[in-house]
Amino acid sequence: MRRTGRSTARIRRTGRIPTADARCEQRTGCVHTVHAIDVRIRHRLVTRHRATLEARRRWNDAAPRTADEILDDRS
Repeated sequence: MRRTGRSTARIRRTGRIPTADARCEQRTGCVHTVHAIDVRIRHRLVTRHRATLEARRRWNDAAPRTADEILDDRS
């Protein structure tokens, strides 16, 4: 059951909720598990889309040079 009102503010001030959250995370290992899943998914996506990502990086790297060239031509 969720608490509302002044009692919730008092509990948050005393640190009971953050402490309980930290204990739960330590006991369950959910933060580690979620992080591991996230890393695995990111690695798969990077591997699957490497060519597109590299093309985008080249475009991003070239954009400032292109902008400088355009501005130089206008001077």
